[in-house]
Amino acid sequence: LGALDDLEPPQVAAYLEKATLKPPPEVVEVPAPTPGAGVDDAKISALIARIDALEKREAEMRAQLEQANAYLDTLPARDSIPLPIERSGDLSVPPPPIQQAQAVDDQELLPPPVENLGNLLDDAVRKGDFDRSIEIPGTDISLRVGGRFKLDANVGKVDGGDSESNLGANASRVSVFAQKPTDFGRAGGFLEADFAGGRARIRHGYAQLGPVLAGLTWSNFSHLAALPSTVAVDPVGTVARRVPQLRWSWTGDEREFALALENASPDLALGVDDRARRKLPDLTGHVRFTRPASDVQVGGILRTLEYDGPGRSGDATGWGISLSASLPNGETDRAVLGALYGEGIGSYVIGLSGSLVDAVVTAEGGLRAIEAYGGYLGYEHRWSGEWRSTFMASYVERERDSLLDSIRAATSATLNVIWNPFPGFGVGAELLLGREEDAFGVERDERRLFLAVQYGF
Repeated sequence: LGALDDLEPPQVAAYLEKATLKPPPEVVEVPAPTPGAGVDDAKISALIARIDALEKREAEMRAQLEQANAYLDTLPARDSIPLPIERSGDLSVPPPPIQQAQAVDDQELLPPPVENLGNLLDDAVRKGDFDRSIEIPGTDISLRVGGRFKLDANVGKVDGGDSESNLGANASRVSVFAQKPTDFGRAGGFLEADFAGGRARIRHGYAQLGPVLAGLTWSNFSHLAALPSTVAVDPVGTVARRVPQLRWSWTGDEREFALALENASPDLALGVDDRARRKLPDLTGHVRFTRPASDVQVGGILRTLEYDGPGRSGDATGWGISLSASLPNGETDRAVLGALYGEGIGSYVIGLSGSLVDAVVTAEGGLRAIEAYGGYLGYEHRWSGEWRSTFMASYVERERDSLLDSIRAATSATLNVIWNPFPGFGVGAELLLGREEDAFGVERDERRLFLAVQYGF
């Protein structure tokens, strides 16, 4: 309802009706007393008291509206805490990495609850201070519920074998994002789950206060803003791993520096009776330079790899460095590229993770970190406001070792087309050409076509 000055008398009456202070159904004109006529002093006094009460209530409502506007004026027009960026498998038009806060004058008061108007500042529902959010009544917490419904389908074959097809909706997601201003900066949290494997799974779950983040999200060694937009396929040779962590970041003018302690989950090639030890967390960091249309990052990781076995033990140091960028070409296109190199970092790299390639036990019982390197190149072109395509090629490889029998190298190339007829809705098709090479030099080729339909909110 806006300010009272903007309302017509019937609207004021309806407004006060909700406030439980019911105005008279019609204006009562009190005739002047005439000689000899009896005057009901009690009724006149009650009517005057009622008018006084209505005027007092109007003054209180004006004061509360002024208080609410004054409160809105104190809200800083600042960015919200960062949300996870999604490129792979997301058909929606990629949002900017950081959601911008809404301008103060864009705040709107929605109708108050019918049952009890109460205090306008506490009970009114209005826009939150970041995109697509509302403010929880009675608090300064902005809340947004989001997610997506997605159907994935694919058909293809491996090494000329029989074709196989799959359909599924496990990539559908639901999320909740909340934040509030504090004396220490923005405080908030993000929780997202999907249904991978046919059951609910937490993808992200973290809290953040100012520059400190704690919880599960993308590794600090990742750079999702510089990955190509795909329908279903993650490019090999890239870092896109979610890991529990404690992160501190500093953001300045067009640059960011961040350090994190991340849960150590080494992928070691061990004997039957050996076990990996997680003595120290992994240390990751990055320096990022951002401009309105470009994003360049240098990342690094340092980790300790250890194991224990019957009568033996060993340790090794893992380390890695990466360089990645998203660069504009004209007003709508962009090129993305990245490269990484290191030892003992295979569990962070798509195409090698899960293949026991961080380190291997030597014949002497020691532990040796395995060398790995990779890179990718992609180009995104927008054909029109509704149509876009991405081409991507990527490669990853680890060093040869006679004690390892897992994947040694992988190559992938994709080409897709995505249609976004309106915000949030997308239909995409993507062709994959892939090749893997095992430790014995045997190659396996894969050809697959992916189709997806998605609606996000």
